[in-house]
Amino acid sequence: GTLQPWLDARHDEIALRLSYVDALATRARTWAALAYLLPAQPASSENTP
Repeated sequence: GTLQPWLDARHDEIALRLSYVDALATRARTWAALAYLLPAQPASSENTP
């Protein structure tokens, strides 16, 4: 029927959004791991000799 292309497009859109969310989650986990491993540094470079 004429409804199937619309359903397929909607399915593809949902799959794309889920893929994007998964990529964001991976990025967030990586950032958190790096933030935990790197030592804290001052916000400005004025204190650096």
